[in-house]
Amino acid sequence: MADIEDSNTLPPGTTLAEATEGTRLQLLTVARRRLAEVIDGDVPVHALARLMTELDRLDSEIRRLESLPDADDDPAMVEDEPFDPDNI
Repeated sequence: MADIEDSNTLPPGTTLAEATEGTRLQLLTVARRRLAEVIDGDVPVHALARLMTELDRLDSEIRRLESLPDADDDPAMVEDEPFDPDNI
């Protein structure tokens, strides 16, 4: 498998076990893809509602994580300047 730290997306066919070596976003993305494949398959009707709820939860979490700014772009992450008591 290619270096999984270089992207938020992993190639189709990536297993959940492989995705555990990557970021949380990558793991959730692979889990969402796998869950969608299961739903698209022959799922018993009694299990469909629970699977759709879980797919919705994963999708919401993925979209939330994707909307967060990167740590490098965060303006709150600035280096402190030396303390100068004369500025008080």
